[in-house]
Amino acid sequence: MHISDNKGVYYTKEDIQKDVFFYWWARMQPIRTLADEISLHVRIDPTNLPPLYQRISLKLNQLRTLKMSFYEITDKLEVHITTVLQAHYFSEA
Repeated sequence: MHISDNKGVYYTKEDIQKDVFFYWWARMQPIRTLADEISLHVRIDPTNLPPLYQRISLKLNQLRTLKMSFYEITDKLEVHITTVLQAHYFSEA
């Protein structure tokens, strides 16, 4: 069986099967980039910072003694209201 394309070239069934196999095989090969050739070592220092609500709890208590509301504190510290409430519950515990 022969199949022709628009250019008048005839392909056999075996040629088409070889092309399909090569396409599948080529797509399964890893893509080689320059990053594969460069060895890179990055040192990641662990950060042992406490969560934000724990860090702002002392400042929250100071602002609450000045009779500021939670929403005013939220605007002042530029954090979300839930973070302020978590800090409040943390400082009470």
